[in-house]
Amino acid sequence: MSTNDPAVATPGVDRSARYDPRWPEAVEIFDTTLRDGSQFEGISLTVEDKLKVARALDDLGVHWIEGGYPGANPKDEEFFRRARTDLDLSRAIVITESWVMPSSAPAASGGVISTPSRAAKMFSPVHSLT
Repeated sequence: MSTNDPAVATPGVDRSARYDPRWPEAVEIFDTTLRDGSQFEGISLTVEDKLKVARALDDLGVHWIEGGYPGANPKDEEFFRRARTDLDLSRAIVITESWVMPSSAPAASGGVISTPSRAAKMFSPVHSLT
């Protein structure tokens, strides 16, 4: 069934394919399910759950998976420790988020991040965490 099938089409909505040469050739997907999504009331993911979700996101083609913050709790620490060895991802890179003051934020090139704001948001691939 195509999206232009009258049986599934929404009246008044044109779902035909469009192309604009100004659009990028590709889009990278940044997923925060393992951080933001796990903070909903009643949600408590085990480390195994987080590993399964990361594998599923990789299977879906997600490029970047924000896994949480390893210093936040023992579960996140274990997830990041195990992610290095237990995840064999084909596309995704599991990252962690941290907030740092600009004067102490080492950039990927070894320099210091220059930002007009009071804090900078940095992401680190799991394989670079020690």
